[in-house]
Amino acid sequence: MSDSNRNKTECSDRSRKPRRPWMAIGIVISLMVSCTLLIWAFSLPFARLSASARPAATEVDVEISSKQQRTEAQEIRAAAIAQHRDFLYLLKKQKQVKSQKELPGREQAEERWNRRTEAIKVKIVELDQAIKDNDIPEGSVLWENRQRLIEISSDSAE
Repeated sequence: MSDSNRNKTECSDRSRKPRRPWMAIGIVISLMVSCTLLIWAFSLPFARLSASARPAATEVDVEISSKQQRTEAQEIRAAAIAQHRDFLYLLKKQKQVKSQKELPGREQAEERWNRRTEAIKVKIVELDQAIKDNDIPEGSVLWENRQRLIEISSDSAE
């Protein structure tokens, strides 16, 4: 054998075990600590996930509330009372807003009335022209609208 082979064999004859037992214990403890830290680090997200998925414990009251004891008729009555209360509140607010507005004067009211009656008369004339041109058949919605406008204008003339 050559010298280079002899050096290799001498090195390979050497034991891979540590020379002293306390070194072996240190290596084993080091590996155990490393593995424990890795396991702990990778298990943290799962622990948080399972903790957040659990519902929080609450105290349970054994008594039945008055709302649970109500009958269907009582529920409907309570809803109607609440709706009526809301309606009265809105009505009160509307009255307050209306009371703050100023009423139009006599001239303004007459002017508005005249404009409205003139607009009705113009609409009647337009519908009469459409009827003469046979655009609106008798009994149609526009024809009935014309009849109503004629009634309104005759009432306003009186």
